[in-house]
Amino acid sequence: MGENSVEVLALIGKVSFIHSATNARYDALAGSPSILVDQQQVTSGNGMPDPDWDRWNVRREGFWAMKTRETGRSAEYLPPNLRNDAYILEENGRWENVYYEGESRWLWQPTTVAVGWRPFSVGRWTDYYGDQCWVPAEPFGYTTHHYGNWVHVSNSWYWAPPVVGVRVGLPLLDVGFYWYPGRVSWIHRGAYVGWVPLAPREMYYSHRYWGGPYAGVVTNANIAQININIGNYAYANQAVVVNQDSFYSVNNYSNVQVTNINNTTIVNDYSAAPVVNETVVNNYTTNTQRYNYTNATVAEKPHNAVVDRIQYNKTIIQEGRVENAVVAQERVKRTEAGRINQGARVEPPKSTNYIVPASKVNQPKSELKLQQRAIKSSGNGARQGRQPQQQMPDQTGRTERVSPARPDQTEKTSPERKQPGSQPQQQMPAQTGRTERVSPPKPDQTQKASPERKQPGSQPQQQMPAQTGRTERVSPAKPAQTEKASPDGTVPEKPDARKKNNQPEK
Repeated sequence: MGENSVEVLALIGKVSFIHSATNARYDALAGSPSILVDQQQVTSGNGMPDPDWDRWNVRREGFWAMKTRETGRSAEYLPPNLRNDAYILEENGRWENVYYEGESRWLWQPTTVAVGWRPFSVGRWTDYYGDQCWVPAEPFGYTTHHYGNWVHVSNSWYWAPPVVGVRVGLPLLDVGFYWYPGRVSWIHRGAYVGWVPLAPREMYYSHRYWGGPYAGVVTNANIAQININIGNYAYANQAVVVNQDSFYSVNNYSNVQVTNINNTTIVNDYSAAPVVNETVVNNYTTNTQRYNYTNATVAEKPHNAVVDRIQYNKTIIQEGRVENAVVAQERVKRTEAGRINQGARVEPPKSTNYIVPASKVNQPKSELKLQQRAIKSSGNGARQGRQPQQQMPDQTGRTERVSPARPDQTEKTSPERKQPGSQPQQQMPAQTGRTERVSPPKPDQTQKASPERKQPGSQPQQQMPAQTGRTERVSPAKPAQTEKASPDGTVPEKPDARKKNNQPEK
């Protein structure tokens, strides 16, 4: 899809679309050339599937299919919506039967973390709809810090997976299946800010309701009425504390944590807060760093035209109606088919690069030299219309690479006029659905007679096992040369010999 045109290409089956200018239906079929469309007209293109791109997708799909077929305890203990992440837990930790709250339960423990690790320490906080959202720096961080709950048992941290419903015979902690920005409570003192990981049934406060029974919404009216006793938190002594200058300025709190802090210091010297605000962090409302996801220097950004387009599309989506797939398909089928204008001129899709220097995001587009380029301008079999080389198994079971003949070389010899002594050209279907001619070896390479290989004009040769145990490949004879021998055992003369004797061709 380009700025002014669209190219429609079917990889499998058929793609039907309706052109708004003509209100007619056009069908793109798998194996056929693409269709080029702009706002006024529809014409035929020469785009074909890019085999390199297809192969890349197949490899990636296979890779993730293998990952999501993970068969460890993680796949058993996770709810269905999180089982695709089972491989992450299998690669970074182990499940243990832990005695917690009077019962043995299956909990997950990370094994790829440093000594002294605690949750919500390797990563950063960022502002998300007014609440603090955890951006993890660990491969398992997203699943374990936004779902379920962390518990501290026997001086070790374990993660309890969320549970969709009661699961008989599987002792899991009853943690509801909800997504949270980050289940912590906030503490502060002077230039320091910290957060305490919450136990499963401790109240989580936020500016909006994210779900679950242990969640409270903070408003300007009720924030003064929320009283929190830090000493009541089960994991107060596991709080992560940093200097306010580091709160929004680093990607990882591991190296900036305040050490030598104990439970007595936390309870006696720190104040609690349900959410982060100006009281917790100085200049919170004016500090734009609170929206950072990373500290990478941004030299280029999308032009504001991109943001405007996103907002425009967002409005259309929000106001659009929900379509029924079956009804839409029937409506398309009833639409009259249009005729492709083969002589129309439609420019192939081109994309404009709207990534500009950060200082020019508000500059008018007319003053910028925005570069355009073809969306598909390279790749084996892409815009050039060439067919990819096909893998054809030969009679020995090996895979030979067969290149389709060039168009200018496939019409020189018609099916009725075969060169004497040559083998018949075989018809091989190409990926486009068209029939391509595959030329056999030249005559001078196929006529070296051997005891196992008969001369042209004889019956079709069959594979005969040689004394070495290998299977010899025997080329079939031309259809015009497979006539039966005469009663006296002679072979009919070649076509050129008949002409010399004034004999009619059969």
